[in-house]
Amino acid sequence: MKTCNKTPLALSTFSSVDLEDEPFQVVIAKGVFDIVPGAPLALASTQEVIALDEAVPFKIGTDILCQATAYAPGGVPVPSFRVGWAVGASTRHHTVTGPRARVYTPLLGWSLSPIVPVRRAPLGDALAREGEGYRYLRGDEEVILENLHPEYPRLTFRLPNLLVATALVDRVGFRYGSPLRLDTLSIDVERMRAVLVWRASPPLYKDGVARVDLAMQRRAS
Repeated sequence: MKTCNKTPLALSTFSSVDLEDEPFQVVIAKGVFDIVPGAPLALASTQEVIALDEAVPFKIGTDILCQATAYAPGGVPVPSFRVGWAVGASTRHHTVTGPRARVYTPLLGWSLSPIVPVRRAPLGDALAREGEGYRYLRGDEEVILENLHPEYPRLTFRLPNLLVATALVDRVGFRYGSPLRLDTLSIDVERMRAVLVWRASPPLYKDGVARVDLAMQRRAS
């Protein structure tokens, strides 16, 4: 099977079957983008191949992942503060609280110490949200990151307004197409990078597939 990739995105494709053993072709496109504050994401000069854990047949909504460190407002240590993100209508927030310890005194027994104010704290996967139960992102949403960057307490940017589509050509020359859905947004705030993954699962017919084409264009605002 041949591929014709007319985009700067990475392309991967493979066949699979659904729960009723009906075959379909999986088409995945991945792009790495630079985060520019106050502007749409800009295509990065260096792209990445599609990783093994990204090569899944389908997702039922957009996974939103945010790798970041929490920064207290104004850089001043505080006992607790709020961090989070908004991507269009989807939101995720988390309250960061400084460390406490269990202490023992003969008079009071075991108790918690006062909260130690913090200036920054790693978040791990506290701001991850899987797509289950959520709609797919369109791809032109505004993104707001709250207290996740040391220089930008409110970092905003916009997803690229892109239409990514595939066309399959079978072995007798019949051609049919499908748009890809944006089903993964992974934000790395420290590197000021975002990875977007689009996916489509068009059906396979009796004549199979001889070529998979991938194209991309900017949608009208």
